[in-house]
Amino acid sequence: MLWPWLLIALALATVLLPQRGVGGAPSAARSPLRVGLVTPGFSASESDWCIPALLDLVRALAREHDVRVLSLRYPFTCAPYAVHGARVQPLGAAAARGPGRFLMWARALRHLRREQARRPFDVLHA
Repeated sequence: MLWPWLLIALALATVLLPQRGVGGAPSAARSPLRVGLVTPGFSASESDWCIPALLDLVRALAREHDVRVLSLRYPFTCAPYAVHGARVQPLGAAAARGPGRFLMWARALRHLRREQARRPFDVLHA
C-alpha cells in the first residue's frame, strides 16, 4: 500500500525538516550532506542482501555523505549497527499489524525527531 508511505513522507517534509537548499558548488567544495532513509527493511550486515538496490545506494552515498537508515521491520532487532559506513537504526517491528502499525510509526517519528534535533537532515527519503 503506497498511501501510508506518501502521507508519512509529506508529513516529514512539511513538519520536521527546515526548508534548506543545496548550493550548486562541486561536491569537493561542499561539506557532506546528512542523508536519512526510511525503509521497511535493510540489510542486517554487509553480506545480507535484503534489498540489493538499497544496499548499493547506501554504499555509494556513504562514501561522501553522512547516511542514516531507519529500518522499520527488518532486521528483527532494535540494536543499531553500521553497514558500509552508514548508521542503521532498526525498529524490529516485523510483526506490527493492525493497530500495532501506529506504534511502529510513532517510534519511527520519535526517532526521526531526535535525529533532526541532534543534527538536521539535508535530505530525507521515505
